[in-house]
Amino acid sequence: MRNLIQIILVFASLIYAMDEPNKLRKEIPINDVEKVEVYIRFGAGNLFINPTVKNVLFQGEFIYSDDEPYIRYDREGEEGRLRIEMRNKTEKENGDMNVTINSLSDIYKNEWLLNFNENTELAFKIEMGAAEAEIDFGAMRIANLRFESGASKTKVNFSQPNPVNMDELEIDTGVSRFKAKNLLNANFDEMKFEGGIGDYQLHFGGTLKKTVNVNLDVALGALTVYIPREVAFRIDCDKTIFSSLDIEAAYKEDDEKCWYSMNFSQSKPFLNLWIEAGIGSISIEIVDQ
Repeated sequence: MRNLIQIILVFASLIYAMDEPNKLRKEIPINDVEKVEVYIRFGAGNLFINPTVKNVLFQGEFIYSDDEPYIRYDREGEEGRLRIEMRNKTEKENGDMNVTINSLSDIYKNEWLLNFNENTELAFKIEMGAAEAEIDFGAMRIANLRFESGASKTKVNFSQPNPVNMDELEIDTGVSRFKAKNLLNANFDEMKFEGGIGDYQLHFGGTLKKTVNVNLDVALGALTVYIPREVAFRIDCDKTIFSSLDIEAAYKEDDEKCWYSMNFSQSKPFLNLWIEAGIGSISIEIVDQ
């Protein structure tokens, strides 16, 4: 009987070990490049991105169920290129870049914690699949940001102002729940948001230093835009008969289709929004910072 119990315990420990996810820690030392282009491709699981004050360009902790993440850093002159990708062995051998999920357990065994130096100028391109993400870009020096996601749940925050000018902030999300906070802290010139089917909440908190253009396009779902009371805005909304618009504390000129905040003045910086909606609801809410 004792031998049988020992055999069972050995098999149980082996099964448990097989189910245990793999772990990897990666650091890239700081260097004197002027700018780093960062490409992140995350298929399924949980993704976390944050700034770091540590003396490293990048620090990452990876928990993965099957294949080790592909991480590569190259330098060309004064620019660096960092690629962080989730892909399986077949993709590595054949060059196929499609992400596959072998089982539901794969989703819960993939977790990336990515930290980027807040003193290095960065240009992000992030592609995400069936995943959940919590991202804080606060204080990072971001020159450009493009974010694409599929069936996902995402929270993005610019908790502190971006010290450099961001040319364009582009977000393209599919069937998803997406929430962004302190968007004015991104310090962008232009923002484009495209939503497929879902619930989208965009908080334009932060400091408005200049007039910025924002294009919002939602096919089907609920879009809520939060604007601080002190931020002036102009809204041009193009909607169908299948969508509704609810807007607070704004007026409309008789000969125009645009809405204006009560404190609007073209001589002062304002939030210039163009909104297109297919089916669903649009709500503009005025809030305190």
